[in-house]
Amino acid sequence: MRVITRTLKKIGQGVDKLRFRDRTRSVERCVFAIAQQSRKLGPEAQARMKKLYRHRMGTTRAVLREAGRGVTQAKRRVQKLAPSARQRVRGLCR
Repeated sequence: MRVITRTLKKIGQGVDKLRFRDRTRSVERCVFAIAQQSRKLGPEAQARMKKLYRHRMGTTRAVLREAGRGVTQAKRRVQKLAPSARQRVRGLCR
């Protein structure tokens, strides 16, 4: 998650108007809530943890979808860049 978001930010610096949503705060909050729930006992706590894990996995899938879209956009726009920026973006898109 963090590596993908960080890489997309670097690609976005090289390519103009690369749009993606930074979901790291959402994931951090979800992980914190999971940690809180893991300290509790009972079926309600387990059900809540399951719900939080599902939310976390959904967020991860959304980041992966956006990363794929972002890399595709960057590959299309890479021809318009200066040679040094072009090489850096191509390296990040691999």
